[in-house]
Amino acid sequence: MSTHIKMPLFEDLAYDPEWWFAQVGSSLQTRCEICIGLRMERAAREAAARKCKVFSTSLSISPWQDHEAIKVQGRKAATKHGVEFIYRDLRPLYKESRRLSREWGLYQQKYCGCIVSEWERYREVKK
Repeated sequence: MSTHIKMPLFEDLAYDPEWWFAQVGSSLQTRCEICIGLRMERAAREAAARKCKVFSTSLSISPWQDHEAIKVQGRKAATKHGVEFIYRDLRPLYKESRRLSREWGLYQQKYCGCIVSEWERYREVKK
């Protein structure tokens, strides 16, 4: 339970890189579109299973994410699972979110989460 907003947090700690690469490598969509779709699918499925009426994503605060893909994939997953997807463009709040994360001692990930993005992050630092 967050002590700042009194909201339960449900984490999905499962990550299967072999499965992820199989999903991403077998499509003509971009890696990010597919990955966002996988994340939205998982979130919508979990929301429906927990009897939630709506779901959203923290991806919408990042200036580096494909926001069109977030909207499209979120709506697609919502329709499939019978829940509503709420999209808000939170990018204007990005700097404040970083400040609050530091103040509250929250983890700040420096890449989107996929293994390729992590590799790209380290590769760019070494240049």
